[in-house]
Amino acid sequence: MKLQVGDVIEIHGWVMLAELNDGQKYKVASIEKIGHINAYVFTKARGKKVVVIHNTHSVDAMIGLNGNNSIEIV
Repeated sequence: MKLQVGDVIEIHGWVMLAELNDGQKYKVASIEKIGHINAYVFTKARGKKVVVIHNTHSVDAMIGLNGNNSIEIV
């Protein structure tokens, strides 16, 4: 896992992950184990309401890619 609880990410382009939109910032509210899968729980950067939950492997694959479609740790 590349992210920790409290990390803020910024989305650039289309990262093929539902509810994570271009130009938006999200915060990792928690990391949970759902069945056999580890998942990041995201809120808006300044909010508390859960926006989306995604598999850690799917998110980690998009972090730090050079190009238009990537996730940046802010």
